[in-house]
Amino acid sequence: WDGELPGTLPMVAGTGEAPCAVLPFDGQLWVTSWGENRLKRFDLRHVGASFTADRDIVVQGDHNFRPVDFAVSPDGSLYFTDWVDRSYPVHGHGRIWRLKRKADPSADSDWPKLSDAEQRARRDDLATDRSALSTDDVFLRQAAVADLVRAHQAGKLSLAAIDLSKYDEPLARLSVVQAARWVNQPKAVLAAALQDADERLRLTAVRWIADEKLKQYEPQLVGLLDDSRTSPRLFAAVVAALDWLERGQVSRQYRHDYDRRLAPILRDEQKSAAIRATALRLLSVDSPAISVDELAKLARADDSAIAREATRLLVLRGDEAAVNRIVELANDDKLSAGLRADAVVGLASAAERHRESLARLADDDAAEVAREAKRILRTADNSPSNSAASNDSPNRPAADDVDAWLARVQDGGDANAGWRVFFSAAGGRCAACHTLDGRGAAIGPDLTRIGSRMGKRRVLESILHPSREIAPTYQPFVIEMADGRTFSGLTLGRFDGDKKERIVGADGREITLDVPNIERRTESKLSIMPQGLEQGLSDQDLRDLLALLSRND
Repeated sequence: WDGELPGTLPMVAGTGEAPCAVLPFDGQLWVTSWGENRLKRFDLRHVGASFTADRDIVVQGDHNFRPVDFAVSPDGSLYFTDWVDRSYPVHGHGRIWRLKRKADPSADSDWPKLSDAEQRARRDDLATDRSALSTDDVFLRQAAVADLVRAHQAGKLSLAAIDLSKYDEPLARLSVVQAARWVNQPKAVLAAALQDADERLRLTAVRWIADEKLKQYEPQLVGLLDDSRTSPRLFAAVVAALDWLERGQVSRQYRHDYDRRLAPILRDEQKSAAIRATALRLLSVDSPAISVDELAKLARADDSAIAREATRLLVLRGDEAAVNRIVELANDDKLSAGLRADAVVGLASAAERHRESLARLADDDAAEVAREAKRILRTADNSPSNSAASNDSPNRPAADDVDAWLARVQDGGDANAGWRVFFSAAGGRCAACHTLDGRGAAIGPDLTRIGSRMGKRRVLESILHPSREIAPTYQPFVIEMADGRTFSGLTLGRFDGDKKERIVGADGREITLDVPNIERRTESKLSIMPQGLEQGLSDQDLRDLLALLSRND
Protein backbone atom coordinates (compact mmCIF):
# COMPACT_ATOMS: atom_id res chain seq x y z
CA TRP A 1 0.00 0.00 0.00
CA ASP A 2 2.70 2.48 0.87
CA GLY A 3 6.02 1.09 -0.32
CA GLU A 4 6.36 -1.37 2.56
CA LEU A 5 7.83 -4.12 0.36
CA PRO A 6 11.24 -3.82 -1.31
CA GLY A 7 10.82 -2.77 -4.93
CA THR A 8 7.54 -0.91 -4.37
CA LEU A 9 7.02 2.84 -4.21
CA PRO A 10 5.12 4.79 -1.53
CA MET A 11 2.09 6.94 -2.23
CA VAL A 12 2.36 10.70 -2.54
CA ALA A 13 -0.77 11.10 -0.41
CA GLY A 14 -3.76 9.03 0.61
CA THR A 15 -6.79 9.78 -1.55
CA GLY A 16 -9.29 8.25 0.88
CA GLU A 17 -12.04 5.76 0.21
CA ALA A 18 -13.26 5.13 -3.36
CA PRO A 19 -11.51 7.93 -5.29
CA CYS A 20 -13.04 8.10 -8.76
CA ALA A 21 -11.20 10.82 -10.67
CA VAL A 22 -8.02 12.88 -10.43
CA LEU A 23 -7.90 16.22 -12.24
CA PRO A 24 -4.92 18.61 -12.60
CA PHE A 25 -6.50 22.02 -12.05
CA ASP A 26 -5.02 25.40 -11.07
CA GLY A 27 -1.71 23.90 -9.97
CA GLN A 28 -3.37 21.34 -7.72
CA LEU A 29 -4.64 17.78 -8.03
CA TRP A 30 -8.39 17.55 -7.45
CA VAL A 31 -9.96 14.24 -6.40
CA THR A 32 -13.55 13.06 -6.15
CA SER A 33 -14.20 10.62 -3.30
CA TRP A 34 -17.39 8.59 -3.64
CA GLY A 35 -16.80 6.78 -0.35
CA GLU A 36 -16.03 9.87 1.75
CA ASN A 37 -18.70 12.06 0.09
CA ARG A 38 -16.26 14.85 -0.62
CA LEU A 39 -14.22 16.82 -3.14
CA LYS A 40 -10.55 17.28 -2.24
CA ARG A 41 -7.54 19.04 -3.66
CA PHE A 42 -3.87 18.39 -3.04
CA ASP A 43 -0.96 20.86 -3.04
CA LEU A 44 2.24 19.12 -4.11
CA ARG A 45 5.50 19.63 -2.20
CA HIS A 46 8.90 18.30 -3.26
CA VAL A 47 10.41 15.39 -1.36
CA GLY A 48 13.56 14.22 -3.12
CA ALA A 49 12.72 12.96 -6.61
CA SER A 50 9.01 12.83 -5.82
CA PHE A 51 6.37 14.71 -3.83
CA THR A 52 4.21 14.70 -0.80
CA ALA A 53 0.94 16.61 -0.72
CA ASP A 54 -1.17 18.72 1.62
CA ARG A 55 -4.88 17.95 1.46
CA ASP A 56 -7.70 20.47 1.54
CA ILE A 57 -11.39 19.47 1.62
CA VAL A 58 -13.26 21.74 -0.78
CA VAL A 59 -16.76 20.24 -0.60
CA GLN A 60 -18.09 17.89 2.08
CA GLY A 61 -21.52 16.36 1.59
CA ASP A 62 -23.70 13.84 3.39
CA HIS A 63 -24.24 10.20 2.45
CA ASN A 64 -26.32 11.29 -0.58
CA PHE A 65 -23.36 13.12 -2.13
CA ARG A 66 -21.36 10.77 -4.39
CA PRO A 67 -18.98 12.76 -6.65
CA VAL A 68 -17.54 10.77 -9.55
CA ASP A 69 -16.03 12.66 -12.51
CA PHE A 70 -14.76 16.13 -13.45
CA ALA A 71 -14.79 18.46 -16.45
CA VAL A 72 -13.39 21.99 -16.83
CA SER A 73 -15.46 24.47 -18.82
CA PRO A 74 -13.96 27.15 -21.11
CA ASP A 75 -14.69 29.84 -18.49
CA GLY A 76 -12.61 27.96 -15.91
CA SER A 77 -15.53 26.61 -13.91
CA LEU A 78 -15.31 23.07 -12.59
CA TYR A 79 -18.19 20.68 -13.29
CA PHE A 80 -18.53 17.34 -11.54
CA THR A 81 -21.04 14.53 -11.57
CA ASP A 82 -22.82 13.24 -8.48
CA TRP A 83 -24.25 9.69 -8.42
CA VAL A 84 -26.30 10.63 -5.30
CA ASP A 85 -27.35 7.15 -4.20
CA ARG A 86 -24.99 4.47 -2.90
CA SER A 87 -26.55 1.76 -5.12
CA TYR A 88 -24.62 0.83 -8.27
CA PRO A 89 -27.42 0.13 -10.80
CA VAL A 90 -28.63 3.11 -12.86
CA HIS A 91 -31.34 4.81 -10.79
CA GLY A 92 -32.01 8.15 -12.48
CA HIS A 93 -31.23 10.34 -9.47
CA GLY A 94 -27.84 11.74 -10.50
CA ARG A 95 -26.83 15.40 -10.44
CA ILE A 96 -24.27 17.67 -12.08
CA TRP A 97 -22.69 20.44 -10.02
CA ARG A 98 -20.82 23.57 -11.04
CA LEU A 99 -18.02 24.99 -8.90
CA LYS A 100 -17.17 28.56 -9.86
CA ARG A 101 -14.08 30.54 -8.85
CA LYS A 102 -14.58 33.51 -6.57
CA ALA A 103 -11.50 35.16 -8.09
CA ASP A 104 -8.95 34.63 -10.85
CA PRO A 105 -6.34 31.95 -10.14
CA SER A 106 -3.32 33.23 -8.23
CA ALA A 107 0.11 33.60 -9.78
CA ASP A 108 1.44 30.66 -7.76
CA SER A 109 -1.04 28.21 -9.30
CA ASP A 110 1.58 26.91 -11.75
CA TRP A 111 2.97 23.42 -11.25
CA PRO A 112 6.17 23.03 -9.20
CA LYS A 113 9.40 23.10 -11.19
CA LEU A 114 11.59 20.02 -11.33
CA SER A 115 13.64 19.63 -8.17
CA ASP A 116 17.37 18.88 -8.31
CA ALA A 117 16.64 15.26 -7.39
CA GLU A 118 14.05 14.97 -10.17
CA GLN A 119 16.49 16.37 -12.70
CA ARG A 120 19.10 13.91 -11.51
CA ALA A 121 16.58 11.05 -11.88
CA ARG A 122 16.24 11.95 -15.57
CA ARG A 123 19.91 11.42 -16.32
CA ASP A 124 21.00 8.43 -18.39
CA ASP A 125 24.14 7.53 -16.43
CA LEU A 126 22.52 6.26 -13.22
CA ALA A 127 23.34 2.61 -13.94
CA THR A 128 26.94 3.30 -12.94
CA ASP A 129 26.13 5.84 -10.23
CA ARG A 130 26.64 3.94 -6.96
CA SER A 131 25.19 6.78 -4.90
CA ALA A 132 21.95 6.71 -6.93
CA LEU A 133 21.72 2.92 -6.66
CA SER A 134 22.11 3.09 -2.88
CA THR A 135 20.22 6.28 -2.02
CA ASP A 136 17.42 6.34 0.56
CA ASP A 137 15.33 8.31 -1.95
CA VAL A 138 13.28 5.41 -3.32
CA PHE A 139 12.17 7.34 -6.40
CA LEU A 140 15.71 8.26 -7.39
CA ARG A 141 16.82 4.70 -6.70
CA GLN A 142 13.97 3.38 -8.86
CA ALA A 143 15.19 5.63 -11.67
CA ALA A 144 18.63 4.07 -11.27
CA VAL A 145 17.08 0.58 -11.42
CA ALA A 146 15.28 1.53 -14.64
CA ASP A 147 18.58 2.80 -16.07
CA LEU A 148 20.23 -0.53 -15.21
CA VAL A 149 17.51 -2.27 -17.20
CA ARG A 150 18.00 0.07 -20.17
CA ALA A 151 21.76 -0.50 -20.06
CA HIS A 152 21.20 -4.26 -20.09
CA GLN A 153 18.78 -4.02 -23.01
CA ALA A 154 21.25 -1.81 -24.92
CA GLY A 155 24.06 -4.31 -24.38
CA LYS A 156 26.13 -1.93 -22.22
CA LEU A 157 26.17 -4.42 -19.34
CA SER A 158 24.77 -7.87 -18.62
CA LEU A 159 22.47 -8.41 -15.68
CA ALA A 160 22.78 -12.11 -16.46
CA ALA A 161 26.46 -12.01 -15.46
CA ILE A 162 26.65 -9.16 -12.95
CA ASP A 163 28.61 -9.77 -9.73
CA LEU A 164 26.50 -8.82 -6.72
CA SER A 165 29.46 -9.01 -4.34
CA LYS A 166 31.09 -5.99 -5.98
CA TYR A 167 28.39 -3.73 -4.56
CA ASP A 168 29.19 -2.89 -0.94
CA GLU A 169 26.02 -1.01 -0.08
CA PRO A 170 22.95 -3.18 0.68
CA LEU A 171 20.59 -0.85 -1.20
CA ALA A 172 22.84 -0.96 -4.26
CA ARG A 173 22.69 -4.77 -4.19
CA LEU A 174 18.92 -4.55 -3.82
CA SER A 175 18.76 -2.25 -6.86
CA VAL A 176 20.74 -4.74 -8.93
CA VAL A 177 18.45 -7.61 -7.89
CA GLN A 178 15.37 -5.56 -8.74
CA ALA A 179 16.77 -4.75 -12.19
CA ALA A 180 17.59 -8.41 -12.79
CA ARG A 181 14.05 -9.27 -11.72
CA TRP A 182 12.64 -6.91 -14.34
CA VAL A 183 14.44 -8.74 -17.13
CA ASN A 184 14.06 -12.14 -15.41
CA GLN A 185 17.78 -12.94 -15.24
CA PRO A 186 18.07 -14.86 -11.96
CA LYS A 187 21.24 -16.86 -12.59
CA ALA A 188 23.82 -14.28 -11.51
CA VAL A 189 22.06 -12.80 -8.50
CA LEU A 190 19.29 -14.93 -7.04
CA ALA A 191 21.33 -17.48 -5.10
CA ALA A 192 23.49 -14.69 -3.67
CA ALA A 193 20.43 -12.61 -2.75
CA LEU A 194 18.97 -15.55 -0.80
CA GLN A 195 22.09 -15.58 1.38
CA ASP A 196 22.57 -11.83 1.66
CA ALA A 197 23.03 -10.33 5.11
CA ASP A 198 20.29 -7.79 4.37
CA GLU A 199 16.79 -9.23 4.78
CA ARG A 200 15.35 -6.95 2.10
CA LEU A 201 17.34 -8.83 -0.51
CA ARG A 202 16.29 -12.21 0.86
CA LEU A 203 12.63 -11.17 0.86
CA THR A 204 12.89 -9.83 -2.71
CA ALA A 205 14.46 -13.11 -3.82
CA VAL A 206 11.71 -15.17 -2.16
CA ARG A 207 9.01 -13.14 -3.90
CA TRP A 208 10.79 -13.52 -7.25
CA ILE A 209 11.04 -17.29 -6.84
CA ALA A 210 7.35 -17.56 -5.99
CA ASP A 211 6.15 -15.21 -8.74
CA GLU A 212 8.10 -17.01 -11.46
CA LYS A 213 7.70 -20.50 -9.89
CA LEU A 214 11.45 -21.13 -9.96
CA LYS A 215 11.26 -24.59 -8.38
CA GLN A 216 15.01 -25.14 -8.74
CA TYR A 217 15.48 -22.81 -5.76
CA GLU A 218 13.20 -24.80 -3.47
CA PRO A 219 16.11 -26.32 -1.47
CA GLN A 220 17.46 -22.83 -0.73
CA LEU A 221 14.02 -21.75 0.48
CA VAL A 222 13.85 -24.73 2.82
CA GLY A 223 17.29 -23.71 4.07
CA LEU A 224 15.95 -20.28 5.04
CA LEU A 225 13.54 -21.96 7.46
CA ASP A 226 16.58 -23.20 9.40
CA ASP A 227 18.52 -19.93 9.11
CA SER A 228 18.85 -18.21 12.48
CA ARG A 229 18.68 -14.81 10.73
CA THR A 230 15.18 -15.46 9.37
CA SER A 231 12.66 -13.06 10.91
CA PRO A 232 8.96 -13.88 11.42
CA ARG A 233 8.10 -11.73 8.39
CA LEU A 234 10.53 -13.56 6.12
CA PHE A 235 9.53 -16.92 7.61
CA ALA A 236 5.87 -16.36 6.66
CA ALA A 237 6.93 -15.37 3.13
CA VAL A 238 9.11 -18.48 2.73
CA VAL A 239 6.37 -20.85 3.92
CA ALA A 240 3.87 -19.23 1.54
CA ALA A 241 6.38 -19.42 -1.34
CA LEU A 242 7.04 -23.12 -0.72
CA ASP A 243 3.32 -23.82 -0.65
CA TRP A 244 2.87 -21.89 -3.89
CA LEU A 245 5.71 -23.76 -5.61
CA GLU A 246 4.28 -27.09 -4.53
CA ARG A 247 0.60 -26.47 -5.28
CA GLY A 248 0.49 -23.54 -7.67
CA GLN A 249 -2.45 -22.20 -5.70
CA VAL A 250 -3.52 -21.17 -2.23
CA SER A 251 -6.43 -23.36 -1.17
CA ARG A 252 -7.97 -24.62 2.05
CA GLN A 253 -7.94 -28.02 0.37
CA TYR A 254 -4.18 -28.18 0.94
CA ARG A 255 -4.01 -26.45 4.33
CA HIS A 256 -3.15 -29.63 6.21
CA ASP A 257 -0.15 -30.25 3.93
CA TYR A 258 0.91 -26.67 4.66
CA ASP A 259 0.46 -27.33 8.38
CA ARG A 260 2.69 -30.39 8.29
CA ARG A 261 5.51 -28.11 7.21
CA LEU A 262 4.86 -25.82 10.17
CA ALA A 263 4.44 -28.43 12.92
CA PRO A 264 8.10 -29.52 13.21
CA ILE A 265 9.18 -25.88 13.34
CA LEU A 266 6.86 -24.86 16.16
CA ARG A 267 8.00 -27.93 18.16
CA ASP A 268 11.71 -27.20 17.63
CA GLU A 269 12.99 -25.54 20.79
CA GLN A 270 16.22 -24.64 18.99
CA LYS A 271 14.25 -22.23 16.81
CA SER A 272 13.73 -18.69 18.02
CA ALA A 273 10.59 -18.02 20.03
CA ALA A 274 9.48 -15.46 17.44
CA ILE A 275 9.66 -18.02 14.62
CA ARG A 276 7.81 -20.66 16.64
CA ALA A 277 5.08 -18.16 17.52
CA THR A 278 4.77 -17.24 13.84
CA ALA A 279 4.40 -20.92 12.92
CA LEU A 280 1.59 -21.23 15.47
CA ARG A 281 -0.11 -18.14 14.07
CA LEU A 282 0.02 -19.57 10.54
CA LEU A 283 -1.35 -22.97 11.57
CA SER A 284 -4.93 -23.89 10.60
CA VAL A 285 -7.40 -23.77 13.47
CA ASP A 286 -8.49 -27.38 12.91
CA SER A 287 -5.04 -28.71 12.00
CA PRO A 288 -4.47 -32.37 12.92
CA ALA A 289 -0.73 -31.63 12.89
CA ILE A 290 -0.85 -30.56 16.54
CA SER A 291 -2.96 -31.94 19.37
CA VAL A 292 -4.95 -30.17 22.06
CA ASP A 293 -2.53 -31.50 24.67
CA GLU A 294 0.44 -30.02 22.80
CA LEU A 295 -1.29 -26.67 22.51
CA ALA A 296 -2.13 -26.70 26.22
CA LYS A 297 1.53 -27.32 27.00
CA LEU A 298 2.65 -24.51 24.69
CA ALA A 299 0.10 -22.21 26.32
CA ARG A 300 2.25 -22.43 29.46
CA ALA A 301 5.50 -21.69 27.63
CA ASP A 302 7.90 -19.17 29.16
CA ASP A 303 7.75 -17.04 26.04
CA SER A 304 4.63 -14.86 26.10
CA ALA A 305 4.19 -14.80 22.30
CA ILE A 306 4.19 -18.61 22.04
CA ALA A 307 1.84 -18.90 25.02
CA ARG A 308 -0.55 -16.33 23.55
CA GLU A 309 -0.70 -17.96 20.10
CA ALA A 310 -1.24 -21.44 21.57
CA THR A 311 -4.00 -20.19 23.87
CA ARG A 312 -5.77 -18.39 21.06
CA LEU A 313 -5.58 -21.45 18.83
CA LEU A 314 -7.22 -23.50 21.60
CA VAL A 315 -9.93 -20.85 21.94
CA LEU A 316 -10.68 -20.88 18.22
CA ARG A 317 -10.81 -24.68 18.07
CA GLY A 318 -13.70 -24.63 20.50
CA ASP A 319 -14.31 -28.39 20.68
CA GLU A 320 -14.93 -30.10 24.01
CA ALA A 321 -11.32 -31.19 24.50
CA ALA A 322 -10.07 -27.66 23.81
CA VAL A 323 -12.66 -26.06 26.11
CA ASN A 324 -11.65 -28.36 28.97
CA ARG A 325 -8.05 -27.15 28.66
CA ILE A 326 -9.23 -23.56 28.34
CA VAL A 327 -11.02 -23.81 31.70
CA GLU A 328 -7.75 -24.89 33.31
CA LEU A 329 -5.87 -21.97 31.77
CA ALA A 330 -8.53 -19.42 32.68
CA ASN A 331 -8.48 -20.51 36.34
CA ASP A 332 -4.69 -20.65 36.69
CA ASP A 333 -3.78 -17.44 38.51
CA LYS A 334 -0.07 -18.16 37.97
CA LEU A 335 -0.53 -17.22 34.31
CA SER A 336 -0.65 -13.64 33.02
CA ALA A 337 -3.97 -11.80 33.18
CA GLY A 338 -3.96 -11.24 29.41
CA LEU A 339 -3.49 -14.93 28.62
CA ARG A 340 -6.19 -15.93 31.10
CA ALA A 341 -8.56 -13.34 29.61
CA ASP A 342 -7.91 -14.80 26.14
CA ALA A 343 -8.77 -18.24 27.54
CA VAL A 344 -12.04 -16.97 29.02
CA VAL A 345 -13.16 -15.99 25.50
CA GLY A 346 -13.25 -19.70 24.65
CA LEU A 347 -15.89 -20.36 27.31
CA ALA A 348 -18.57 -18.32 25.50
CA SER A 349 -19.57 -21.33 23.38
CA ALA A 350 -20.07 -23.46 26.51
CA ALA A 351 -21.32 -20.85 28.97
CA GLU A 352 -24.07 -22.96 30.54
CA ARG A 353 -21.79 -25.92 31.11
CA HIS A 354 -19.15 -23.72 32.75
CA ARG A 355 -21.39 -21.16 34.45
CA GLU A 356 -19.87 -21.91 37.87
CA SER A 357 -16.36 -21.21 36.59
CA LEU A 358 -17.54 -18.06 34.83
CA ALA A 359 -19.22 -16.78 37.99
CA ARG A 360 -15.99 -17.27 39.90
CA LEU A 361 -13.93 -15.64 37.16
CA ALA A 362 -16.31 -12.66 37.10
CA ASP A 363 -15.03 -11.84 40.61
CA ASP A 364 -11.38 -12.38 39.71
CA ASP A 365 -8.83 -9.86 40.97
CA ALA A 366 -7.52 -9.46 37.41
CA ALA A 367 -9.76 -6.85 35.75
CA GLU A 368 -9.19 -8.26 32.25
CA VAL A 369 -10.31 -11.73 33.32
CA ALA A 370 -13.37 -10.45 35.18
CA ARG A 371 -14.36 -8.25 32.23
CA GLU A 372 -14.49 -11.19 29.80
CA ALA A 373 -16.34 -13.48 32.22
CA LYS A 374 -18.97 -10.82 32.92
CA ARG A 375 -19.43 -10.26 29.18
CA ILE A 376 -20.20 -13.95 28.64
CA LEU A 377 -22.57 -14.16 31.61
CA ARG A 378 -24.54 -11.11 30.43
CA THR A 379 -24.96 -12.63 26.99
CA ALA A 380 -25.86 -16.05 28.40
CA ASP A 381 -28.51 -14.47 30.66
CA ASN A 382 -29.91 -12.54 27.68
CA SER A 383 -31.48 -9.99 30.00
CA PRO A 384 -33.31 -6.91 28.64
CA SER A 385 -30.69 -4.74 30.31
CA ASN A 386 -27.88 -6.51 28.50
CA SER A 387 -26.95 -3.57 26.28
CA ALA A 388 -26.94 -1.02 29.08
CA ALA A 389 -24.98 -3.37 31.32
CA SER A 390 -22.31 -3.99 28.73
CA ASN A 391 -21.96 -0.35 27.75
CA ASP A 392 -21.22 1.11 31.20
CA SER A 393 -20.82 4.28 29.13
CA PRO A 394 -23.55 6.89 29.75
CA ASN A 395 -24.44 9.94 27.68
CA ARG A 396 -23.37 8.48 24.36
CA PRO A 397 -23.73 10.51 21.16
CA ALA A 398 -26.33 9.73 18.52
CA ALA A 399 -25.17 7.18 15.96
CA ASP A 400 -25.15 9.89 13.27
CA ASP A 401 -22.62 11.99 15.21
CA VAL A 402 -19.52 10.14 13.99
CA ASP A 403 -17.17 12.97 14.96
CA ALA A 404 -18.36 12.86 18.58
CA TRP A 405 -17.96 9.09 18.63
CA LEU A 406 -14.47 9.35 17.18
CA ALA A 407 -13.40 11.87 19.82
CA ARG A 408 -14.74 9.47 22.42
CA VAL A 409 -13.12 6.20 21.32
CA GLN A 410 -10.23 6.80 18.91
CA ASP A 411 -7.46 6.72 21.56
CA GLY A 412 -6.57 4.52 24.52
CA GLY A 413 -7.22 1.13 22.94
CA ASP A 414 -5.42 -2.17 23.55
CA ALA A 415 -5.08 -4.42 20.48
CA ASN A 416 -4.83 -7.60 22.58
CA ALA A 417 -8.10 -6.76 24.33
CA GLY A 418 -9.49 -5.94 20.88
CA TRP A 419 -8.73 -9.52 19.80
CA ARG A 420 -11.07 -10.72 22.54
CA VAL A 421 -13.85 -8.38 21.39
CA PHE A 422 -13.38 -9.50 17.77
CA PHE A 423 -13.41 -13.26 18.39
CA SER A 424 -15.72 -13.59 21.38
CA ALA A 425 -19.12 -15.11 20.68
CA ALA A 426 -20.30 -12.83 23.49
CA GLY A 427 -18.53 -9.74 22.14
CA GLY A 428 -18.61 -8.12 18.74
CA ARG A 429 -18.89 -11.53 17.03
CA CYS A 430 -16.89 -10.02 14.19
CA ALA A 431 -15.24 -13.38 13.40
CA ALA A 432 -18.62 -14.89 12.51
CA CYS A 433 -18.33 -13.08 9.16
CA HIS A 434 -14.87 -11.51 8.95
CA THR A 435 -11.28 -12.72 8.80
CA LEU A 436 -8.42 -11.27 10.82
CA ASP A 437 -4.85 -12.51 10.34
CA GLY A 438 -6.17 -15.59 8.55
CA ARG A 439 -8.63 -16.50 11.34
CA GLY A 440 -12.41 -16.24 11.22
CA ALA A 441 -14.97 -16.50 8.42
CA ALA A 442 -14.61 -15.28 4.83
CA ILE A 443 -18.20 -14.08 4.42
CA GLY A 444 -17.46 -10.36 4.72
CA PRO A 445 -14.30 -8.38 3.90
CA ASP A 446 -10.96 -9.35 5.43
CA LEU A 447 -10.39 -6.80 8.20
CA THR A 448 -6.66 -7.37 8.70
CA ARG A 449 -5.07 -3.92 9.12
CA ILE A 450 -8.13 -2.28 7.57
CA GLY A 451 -7.84 0.67 9.95
CA SER A 452 -4.34 1.47 8.72
CA ARG A 453 -5.72 1.68 5.17
CA MET A 454 -9.09 3.35 5.74
CA GLY A 455 -8.49 5.24 8.98
CA LYS A 456 -10.28 4.89 12.29
CA ARG A 457 -13.10 7.23 11.31
CA ARG A 458 -14.17 5.08 8.37
CA VAL A 459 -13.97 1.90 10.42
CA LEU A 460 -16.04 3.46 13.20
CA GLU A 461 -18.56 4.76 10.67
CA SER A 462 -19.00 1.26 9.25
CA ILE A 463 -19.78 -0.02 12.76
CA LEU A 464 -22.29 2.75 13.46
CA HIS A 465 -23.87 2.64 9.98
CA PRO A 466 -23.16 -0.76 8.39
CA SER A 467 -25.76 -0.29 5.64
CA ARG A 468 -24.49 3.09 4.45
CA GLU A 469 -21.78 1.58 2.24
CA ILE A 470 -22.25 -1.90 0.76
CA ALA A 471 -19.70 -3.03 -1.83
CA PRO A 472 -21.15 -4.99 -4.79
CA THR A 473 -19.33 -8.14 -3.67
CA TYR A 474 -21.23 -8.07 -0.38
CA GLN A 475 -24.65 -7.01 -1.66
CA PRO A 476 -27.35 -8.90 0.32
CA PHE A 477 -30.65 -10.04 -1.15
CA VAL A 478 -34.19 -10.66 0.04
CA ILE A 479 -35.28 -14.02 -1.35
CA GLU A 480 -38.97 -14.98 -1.46
CA MET A 481 -39.81 -18.67 -1.76
CA ALA A 482 -42.83 -20.27 -3.44
CA ASP A 483 -44.15 -21.48 -0.06
CA GLY A 484 -44.24 -17.92 1.31
CA ARG A 485 -41.04 -18.03 3.36
CA THR A 486 -38.63 -15.09 3.08
CA PHE A 487 -34.88 -15.13 3.66
CA SER A 488 -32.39 -12.26 3.81
CA GLY A 489 -28.69 -12.71 3.39
CA LEU A 490 -25.58 -12.84 1.29
CA THR A 491 -25.44 -15.45 -1.44
CA LEU A 492 -22.49 -17.83 -1.27
CA GLY A 493 -23.09 -19.39 -4.67
CA ARG A 494 -24.92 -22.30 -6.24
CA PHE A 495 -24.06 -25.98 -6.42
CA ASP A 496 -25.58 -29.33 -7.39
CA GLY A 497 -26.03 -28.26 -11.00
CA ASP A 498 -27.41 -24.87 -9.97
CA LYS A 499 -30.30 -26.56 -8.16
CA LYS A 500 -29.15 -25.46 -4.70
CA GLU A 501 -27.98 -22.09 -3.37
CA ARG A 502 -26.30 -21.24 -0.08
CA ILE A 503 -26.95 -17.95 1.68
CA VAL A 504 -25.71 -16.58 5.00
CA GLY A 505 -27.68 -14.29 7.27
CA ALA A 506 -26.77 -11.64 9.82
CA ASP A 507 -26.24 -14.32 12.46
CA GLY A 508 -23.47 -15.91 10.39
CA ARG A 509 -25.45 -19.10 9.84
CA GLU A 510 -25.67 -20.71 6.42
CA ILE A 511 -28.84 -22.15 4.94
CA THR A 512 -29.45 -23.97 1.66
CA LEU A 513 -32.34 -23.08 -0.64
CA ASP A 514 -33.88 -24.96 -3.57
CA VAL A 515 -33.33 -22.68 -6.56
CA PRO A 516 -36.44 -23.87 -8.51
CA ASN A 517 -38.58 -22.77 -5.55
CA ILE A 518 -37.26 -19.19 -5.49
CA GLU A 519 -40.05 -16.84 -6.59
CA ARG A 520 -38.32 -13.48 -6.34
CA ARG A 521 -34.94 -12.01 -5.52
CA THR A 522 -34.46 -8.30 -4.72
CA GLU A 523 -31.48 -6.30 -3.50
CA SER A 524 -31.64 -5.38 0.16
CA LYS A 525 -30.70 -1.92 1.38
CA LEU A 526 -29.63 -3.45 4.70
CA SER A 527 -26.20 -4.97 5.21
CA ILE A 528 -26.04 -8.40 6.82
CA MET A 529 -23.84 -6.67 9.39
CA PRO A 530 -26.38 -5.81 12.11
CA GLN A 531 -27.30 -2.24 12.97
CA GLY A 532 -26.64 -1.20 16.57
CA LEU A 533 -23.49 -3.21 17.23
CA GLU A 534 -22.13 -0.36 19.33
CA GLN A 535 -25.00 -0.83 21.79
CA GLY A 536 -23.59 -4.16 22.89
CA LEU A 537 -20.05 -2.82 23.27
CA SER A 538 -18.63 -0.47 25.86
CA ASP A 539 -16.57 2.56 24.92
CA GLN A 540 -13.46 0.66 25.95
CA ASP A 541 -14.49 -2.29 23.74
CA LEU A 542 -14.69 0.09 20.78
CA ARG A 543 -11.32 1.63 21.62
CA ASP A 544 -9.76 -1.82 21.79
CA LEU A 545 -11.41 -2.95 18.56
CA LEU A 546 -10.17 0.14 16.69
CA ALA A 547 -6.66 -0.43 18.06
CA LEU A 548 -6.73 -4.02 16.80
CA LEU A 549 -7.98 -3.11 13.32
CA SER A 550 -5.47 -0.24 13.00
CA ARG A 551 -2.31 -2.27 13.63
CA ASN A 552 0.47 -2.03 11.05
CA ASP A 553 2.41 -5.15 12.10
